[in-house]
Amino acid sequence: MMLKKIIFLLSLTLIIGCGYTPIHSLKNSKEIGIKNILFSDGDRKLNISLDQSLRRLKSNKSENLFDLTISSKYEKETIAKDTTGAPSKYQLKAEVEFKVKFNNKTEIFKFEEIFNMDHSSDDFENLIYEDSIKQNFANSFAQKLIS
Repeated sequence: MMLKKIIFLLSLTLIIGCGYTPIHSLKNSKEIGIKNILFSDGDRKLNISLDQSLRRLKSNKSENLFDLTISSKYEKETIAKDTTGAPSKYQLKAEVEFKVKFNNKTEIFKFEEIFNMDHSSDDFENLIYEDSIKQNFANSFAQKLIS
């Protein structure tokens, strides 16, 4: 019992002293901000998820405000079929291009994510799962852009 307490206190001390900060900390977000987000084209659900992920940076209080134009592309391709010829595995691929404009200078950032998804017999479950993957893609793209 005493050994467990010592190990717990030692672990706690190491974690506190190592300089750990949460990955989603808003500490650095005060330095940058998004003035406008414009979606030129792409998958509607992916764009909505991207907008929700980037909304926390949208403010006019920051000194460094960026204009952001987003173009997304989403593909769902069958990569395997079962013995009856029905799809059994899909490849989901999302590509996003961010055009960041700051002080009349434009930078372009392109990101791509690929995920292989197994097909289940329930179409509704497949749809929900695919939407959650799109949400994960959007969160990943937003984090890559912020980094």
